[in-house]
Amino acid sequence: MKRFFIFAAVLLALWSSASHALAKTIVADGVADLTRHSISDQQEVSLDGDWKFYWHEFIPVDGAKPQTTPILLKVRGTWKGADYRGQALPATGWGSYELTLQTGQAQGTLALRLPNIGTAYALFANGIKIAQMGRVAKHANESVARTQPQVVNLPPADGKNAVHLVMHVSNFEDRHGGIWQTVKLGRPEVLQNGVSQSFMAATFLCGAILLIGLHHMFLFARRRSELSNLAFGLLCLLFALRPLAEGNRFLLTMFADLPSTLNSRLAYLTFYGAVPLSAWFLRLVFTRQFHPIVFRIILIVMLPLCLAVLVLPPRWYSETLSCVQLFSLALIIYSCIVIIRAIAARERGAKTLAAGLVLLFAGATADILTVANVLNLPELAPLGLIGFIMSQSVLLSLRQEHAYEKLEILAQENTALISSMEIKILERTAMIAELSAEGDAVLGALSEGVFLIGRDQIIGNKISPKILELLEVDHEDLVQKSFAEVILQVTGEALSEDARLFLNVLFNPSMDDETVEQLNPLSLVTVRGLRSQQQKILRFNFTRQRKGDRIMAAFASCRDITAEEKKRIEIEERESRAQNQLEIVRTLFSVSPEALQAFYGSIESELEDIVTALSPDTALGVRERLERAYRAAHTIKGSAQLFKVNFIAGQAHAFEDKLQSLLKQDTLQNLDLLGVNLAHTELQRALEEFEEMILKILNFQKNAGTMHLNSIDILREALPRMVAEICQKLGKEAEIHFTRFSAELIPSRYTSALRDGLVQCVRNALAHSIESPARREALAKPRTARIEIDVSEKENTLFIKIRDDGSSFDIERIRQVAAARQLASHDDLARMPDHEIITFIFETGFSTAESEGSIAGRGAGMDIIARKIRQIGGKLRIRWAKEQFTEFTFVLPKK
Repeated sequence: MKRFFIFAAVLLALWSSASHALAKTIVADGVADLTRHSISDQQEVSLDGDWKFYWHEFIPVDGAKPQTTPILLKVRGTWKGADYRGQALPATGWGSYELTLQTGQAQGTLALRLPNIGTAYALFANGIKIAQMGRVAKHANESVARTQPQVVNLPPADGKNAVHLVMHVSNFEDRHGGIWQTVKLGRPEVLQNGVSQSFMAATFLCGAILLIGLHHMFLFARRRSELSNLAFGLLCLLFALRPLAEGNRFLLTMFADLPSTLNSRLAYLTFYGAVPLSAWFLRLVFTRQFHPIVFRIILIVMLPLCLAVLVLPPRWYSETLSCVQLFSLALIIYSCIVIIRAIAARERGAKTLAAGLVLLFAGATADILTVANVLNLPELAPLGLIGFIMSQSVLLSLRQEHAYEKLEILAQENTALISSMEIKILERTAMIAELSAEGDAVLGALSEGVFLIGRDQIIGNKISPKILELLEVDHEDLVQKSFAEVILQVTGEALSEDARLFLNVLFNPSMDDETVEQLNPLSLVTVRGLRSQQQKILRFNFTRQRKGDRIMAAFASCRDITAEEKKRIEIEERESRAQNQLEIVRTLFSVSPEALQAFYGSIESELEDIVTALSPDTALGVRERLERAYRAAHTIKGSAQLFKVNFIAGQAHAFEDKLQSLLKQDTLQNLDLLGVNLAHTELQRALEEFEEMILKILNFQKNAGTMHLNSIDILREALPRMVAEICQKLGKEAEIHFTRFSAELIPSRYTSALRDGLVQCVRNALAHSIESPARREALAKPRTARIEIDVSEKENTLFIKIRDDGSSFDIERIRQVAAARQLASHDDLARMPDHEIITFIFETGFSTAESEGSIAGRGAGMDIIARKIRQIGGKLRIRWAKEQFTEFTFVLPKK
């Protein structure tokens, strides 16, 4: 470590001596007196001191008298903040510097090494322009900035042994204007040699640091876990560019057309970007000592500043430099604290890395103070980085040496372990062979199919013969195969998404065994034997094998449960049939024989309509046949609900669903009726059971001498029950009242059609017209709605009125549904009067309900009413008043 510090100190001394050999200040009051100095061949003279400065005037270069009075301004420095006639000068503007060189005699040829001057200038010596950088102007839009050092020869002294220097300077792009750095005087070859040495040193540093950075980037590419290599590599890339972009700005020398603004942004980024990268590197190396909150603060501060350098003009982002310099110094202080804590904690390589970081921070601090015009030193950060890189190399060597030592120890331990394991392997091989034979015998005796699934969902080599018999596959078709592929082979279908997710859950150690068992979608799998072609139902169960916090494998068992499933389905069908029969018995014992007979007769009539509609011999079109069957099914459902035969109402509703799904299609074919026939078979089977029970109950009730009731009386008893049941489902309250509704006034030939029409009218009133109790109270109506059925006779004509006191028809809703179904154009619908709009409710499938249900939404009720009344030669009249009542009148001929 001591040798390392000595080497770094010698390297720093050589750099300083090569770049900064002699600094003698001989300037005062705008005059550089060389009369008592002889400039040797190896000497550089600094022209730092008080130069004359003229603000907002480009003075004559021929020695004529300026128009303004000069002030004395320090060079090296800036005019920003200087006191000019009682006012502080701004950063931007223009002016002139003036210096007279009193050379004396026999000085020989002299030259000037001009530094970075902000940000454009033209230099005149004895009235002759000898140097220019950028374009000097009095306005920002005319000025062109370019800051780049150069060496220029001075003309011979005049008759007074003097050289009169005038420099016109303008600045509109930086936070400081003026001669920023030292102007040096000396022999041309000496100054040019210094530039060449600086260029060689800069290119050497750039190449060396770049190679080291790329080396660390390659190390990171090989081991992605070592983020410190990435951070250090990126830091090296930034520092490799800095000697070329800052200082002598050799990038502008190598690329003459490179914009000065681009070089300025690159110089700032090499500084600003190095701050978060250095913090990241320290955070990675000394994780426990470098607080994460400090790192976040550095990122929050520096990343926006880096973005500002990329997008803002130089005049703006250059103002942030002082703040960043202070922030960097604070980071250096905090980093020193981190290093001290790391050394105290005896972190591996902390001392070695600390030595390099001290050199790096010392160089960076010196550069910051030089830019701030506190010191006057060459750029030292690259030299500090070289020291830091050397310490990092030592640190890596120490780590590799430690790793090699561990590898040697592990190699020795492995050699001894292998020797001992060879003996154990021979012993275990004999034991395994014996156990394998016993295991095969056990597997052969199992009555279930057993196999093992690995974490990769591959079936293992050990399987029971029973699984081959169950799946009807060969041994090679199962072992070492994906379980998903095997399921596809025996079922003909790929695993469902649930099954695929389950296989992932199976090997998830965070899921408990009970939950895994409940989620198992393979507990019931239907397969077809590959050889027998017989359908089987198999059940797969899984038992997981744990090792620590990992699931190593899953023990799977398979059993044929075909017979059990068939028995279970048969029992369920018997229970369902018994439940239906019990419901029939409960219903029929509460109804009179005449009501049962009338209900059954109605069902037979509608069933005949369905059979006729579905017959292939009918001359009707497919859509007309479906509509006819649909109306009959809706009538059966209404009658079943009237007498509370709920299971038949459910079958009729399912039959309606099938018919309605077909009616919604644009085109229909005879082939579409196959699914309808299957649904009709289910309905017919339920009705056959009902018929059988009806006959038994009818005979029983007739033998018991039950009182005779006619069809009208039956309807008077059934309708109130239906109203109560529907109100309960819809959350409404309603009562039905009869006036002169008796068999004496109504001919028996009207009973069937009248029953269907009244049922649909009452259902329609309850579903669409009658409001909820809360709505009725808000409208100042009685909470309980009133439905009235009144029969009157006049001139051999029978009038049957069905009236409710509900909200009546929603004309706008009917118009909207008619437009949606394209029953008329929008213009025609807008012109139609209300009584014409009402006629649309009698269209097949027309419904204003928002959704379908067992009570409304099918669009069949009003169609059935109209057809039933027409079938018996009657007419239908409608009266209504919005929010008041709806009244249907069946006008029937008495004869």
